[in-house]
Amino acid sequence: MGVAVRVTLGLVWWWAALRLALVPRASGAVEAGVVLGGWTVSLLPVHCVAKERATGVVVATGRWLRAWRGRGAGDEGR
Repeated sequence: MGVAVRVTLGLVWWWAALRLALVPRASGAVEAGVVLGGWTVSLLPVHCVAKERATGVVVATGRWLRAWRGRGAGDEGR
């Protein structure tokens, strides 16, 4: 994504955020959607990690089923 696009999207987000904060009666669903969408997207890089690098990842070898049922590693015989 180019710098101009990022700056434009950032300016649109700030415009919507300031409009919601300063003139709430004049702002509507579009401003709220822009602010909520931008805020939600800003959280993704913090909370998303590639599965291979995640600590304690549950791989699809049956371990996920034991984790879902709340059983430990030594409870396969039940």
